Amino acid sequence: MKAIRAGRQPEMVTLDDALARYQAEIYALDPEEIALSRALGRTLAKDAYAMTALPPFAQSAMDGYAVRAADTLEARPDRPTMLRVAGGIPAGPIRALQSLGRGEAIRVFTGSHMPLGSDTVLRQEDASVCEGVLRVSQPCRAGRDFRRRGEEIQRGHLLARSGVRLTPAYVAALSSAAVATVSVRPTPRISILVTGDEVVGAACSRERGEIPDANAPMITGWLQERGYTEVEVRHVGDNLRRTVQLLGTALDRSDLVISTGGISSGDRDYITRAAAEIGVRPVFHGVHQRPGKPLFFGVFDRTPFIGLPGNPGAMFVGLVVHVRAILDALEGVVPPGPGFWRGRLPQAVPMASGDYRWLRCGLEVLQTGEVVLVPQDNQASHMITNLGECAALARIPPGDENIRKNGLVEWTPVDGPIGSRVGLSLKSRPGIRARGAFPFMVIRQ
Repeated sequence: MKAIRAGRQPEMVTLDDALARYQAEIYALDPEEIALSRALGRTLAKDAYAMTALPPFAQSAMDGYAVRAADTLEARPDRPTMLRVAGGIPAGPIRALQSLGRGEAIRVFTGSHMPLGSDTVLRQEDASVCEGVLRVSQPCRAGRDFRRRGEEIQRGHLLARSGVRLTPAYVAALSSAAVATVSVRPTPRISILVTGDEVVGAACSRERGEIPDANAPMITGWLQERGYTEVEVRHVGDNLRRTVQLLGTALDRSDLVISTGGISSGDRDYITRAAAEIGVRPVFHGVHQRPGKPLFFGVFDRTPFIGLPGNPGAMFVGLVVHVRAILDALEGVVPPGPGFWRGRLPQAVPMASGDYRWLRCGLEVLQTGEVVLVPQDNQASHMITNLGECAALARIPPGDENIRKNGLVEWTPVDGPIGSRVGLSLKSRPGIRARGAFPFMVIRQ
């Protein structure tokens, strides 16, 4: 990466370069060992291995009778085989393991330990028992409804790699394999600095020129929805000394600092000046994207600082694309977000000269499973009312022409984990309409 000399203005970068610099500049937080029960949503810092085989012992998959398949080979409806019921094994702990003799059956339940010598289960609904004798009217196939020890995994098998964010499914798999503790990255401590004399709380009485604050609720809500609870919000007016004070305090006690507004070059834009006074090392200032072009990123010691524009539409892009990438870098997520897929635009869309353009879209899923990106109205960076229905951000490349109708473009989801589970997370979005009963599919690049 090209070094930025002291005193020089940081350069403007492309989106891909910005995403690469987050990964190059940000150190993952030091890991900690915690109980698996507290690890939901955290990122593994070390590979996790099974502490027991799955299943841990030979089990019945059904309520019924454990038998030997060889004892049932001659069974016919008109000439059933008779097997003596020699006992029963409930699901749960047992003092001693029973053995199954020739010509015998043992009552078992779903999850019961299979008796030694058995190799199949006659289901309860197919069984007929009278005075301790089981009537078998057809041969039982060996291995039916019989779970062999370790048939899924063996002890020591890799269950989850470092860099995986632990979902409920991962936690369940680890727990079933007797993993009690895991090494994970901590949840980052995050400070938010909302700037501007004109920004006031929604419940405040407003003077002329004041506007209700939408940015703090959006950022805190976006973070809380994703499990980030150690979040502190401070408001600062257009005052350089106060901005230096609050930004310096936030950088000292946080793992990530996010600001909104005050990052352009106006007379009352103090964020970059305050960052320079504190000693924040600038990495870049400006990204070739719209909205959200005047975005600042720097590092203080090992704490990343991102300055987002004040317009809520631009800030929304900053959260979905840039803050997502920074958080994944802090938590060591592999691969880091945001993820990009390919979808079709049902109408021609103009490009922007020199910059990528983010287009807010709803989604439609066709019967083929293909994703159609439906552009929303009110795309200006200060407009906010359509964000609740926005399911995806389409990435429109720069150029002097239009994206043709039904043209393919890249897109990223605005909600949920990024990766193979994207289809599941998107189906619950209000901006998504499924046309037909086919499963969700994305076109990978």
